[in-house]
Amino acid sequence: MPVITIDMLEGKTPEQKRELIEKITDVVCGIVKCQRGVVTIIFHDISHDDWGSGGVQKSQISPK
Repeated sequence: MPVITIDMLEGKTPEQKRELIEKITDVVCGIVKCQRGVVTIIFHDISHDDWGSGGVQKSQISPK
C-alpha cells in the first residue's frame, strides 16, 4: 500500500491536485504493479511564511 506525501507551497487549485493524484497514481501502479485503490496521496499545503529556502522566507521573495 504505497503512501505518497507531497509537501508544496499553498495555492494549487483543486484541478491541479486532482491531476497530480491521477498521474502519480498511474505511475506508481505501473512501476509497483498494484491496484489504484491502494495508492494514497496526501498533500501538505505550506504557507509562504512557513517555507524558507536559501536563508530567505518564501513570502519575502515571491507573491502569494
